[in-house]
Amino acid sequence: MVRLTFLLSCALLSACAPADPLDGFTFRPPAGWTALPPHDGSRLWTNPRSAGEELLVTRPGDISPGEDHSAGKPVTICGGHPASLTLKIGTAFDHPAHLESITATWQNIRIMAAYVRPLSARADPNAETALRSLCPRKPI
Repeated sequence: MVRLTFLLSCALLSACAPADPLDGFTFRPPAGWTALPPHDGSRLWTNPRSAGEELLVTRPGDISPGEDHSAGKPVTICGGHPASLTLKIGTAFDHPAHLESITATWQNIRIMAAYVRPLSARADPNAETALRSLCPRKPI
């Protein structure tokens, strides 16, 4: 099992990110999920109907032109833009968890949307759809 320390990893990855990672981007979380204010370069939504289910958007750090930091399965989002889907099982908040994340780069701006849920919870199709809703507000 891959050991995840989810919040620590995201905090380290987004240490130099803008205050709101969605600045210039759109993201549609599922209806009814609770949004928390931007914090340390990340945005977080929680599912009030399922403890431990969360969506996170962060910028893991911009890259230099020509660099490729893709990992995971190639997918497309936002009308055909290439992205990477990563699926992991590990721990989040000291509990077994699933992690699904989509990472994409527009020019040199890298952004990631992640869905974390307890290992015992079924995937919420609306949360999985939300991961693919990440798009720039206008073409970059």
